[in-house]
Amino acid sequence: MTSPAPAAGPPSSGEAAPPRRWWIWVILVVVAGALIAAAWMLMKPDPRRNAPGAVSSAPKAGQTPSSAGTATGSAPGAVTPGSTEASGTAASGSPAGTPAAPAGAGSPRYPVDRILGADSPIDPASAALDAAASDKAIAAALGNFPGREQLLRFVLPADLVQKIVLTIDNLPGDSMSMQYRAVVATPGSFQIERRDGEPAIALQNARRYDAFVAFASGLDARRLVALYKRFYPLFQKTYRSIGYPEGHFNDRVVQAIDDLLAAPSPAGAIFLEQPRVLYEFAESSLERRSVGQRIMIRVGPEHAAKLKAKLRELRAVLTQES
Repeated sequence: MTSPAPAAGPPSSGEAAPPRRWWIWVILVVVAGALIAAAWMLMKPDPRRNAPGAVSSAPKAGQTPSSAGTATGSAPGAVTPGSTEASGTAASGSPAGTPAAPAGAGSPRYPVDRILGADSPIDPASAALDAAASDKAIAAALGNFPGREQLLRFVLPADLVQKIVLTIDNLPGDSMSMQYRAVVATPGSFQIERRDGEPAIALQNARRYDAFVAFASGLDARRLVALYKRFYPLFQKTYRSIGYPEGHFNDRVVQAIDDLLAAPSPAGAIFLEQPRVLYEFAESSLERRSVGQRIMIRVGPEHAAKLKAKLRELRAVLTQES
């Protein structure tokens, strides 16, 4: 007979203790490390947002222009976040805009090489130009361009390509910093009047934009696009450097034009409110509009109609529909 197994109990002092389950602690340490790493990656800021002027919802634009109403004295294309203008005081927007969905990656929807055909060549070497050299090259290329003197009067000449890229990229967004606008500030102060005791945009405020609208309306769309096509490699390189490594700038240009064309033309008085320093549109459906659309509202319906006519002309050339 075999003897019965000894009763279970604590080991005697002479027995070796069972091996410790050290591998459980190893697993716990590894899991904890993985969780910490995942949390760090989730909280790590998007590098595109850290770039000057980066956008929030979509990759950004290097450094940007502004918003809701028009900052005092700002021309169409340079405004301040969430405001219209107040008391003649210019306001500076944040360096970032929040554009709608950016032009996607992959093949361009509107290929630049097809614009205006072979008679309008692209200069690949333009991509190698720095800011100073590109300013000089574009100024020289303007040559006998119709309206050249007015163009130089309304457009800020320094870092021109970058400012154009940033302005266009941010027009469909929520805000843009005036620091990076491509056009000079509109002269005069934002004009308001009282309607039924409430502040509203004064009818005479539109007169501030007369000179700019006349200049823009008179541009030769085909010659302007030919110049743009020539230097397109530089525009494209700049666009990708500000946060769109796979985007196509010409697609973004068309997207911005479409957003401007979608701006409403409110009938009657446009009432304002002044929650802080700057005025905002009292009607929330207008205040929620993009930077570009708020600009189109502020310039007045007559000016907006003229600008939209020119934008349609430009769009037709840029999309090979003319």
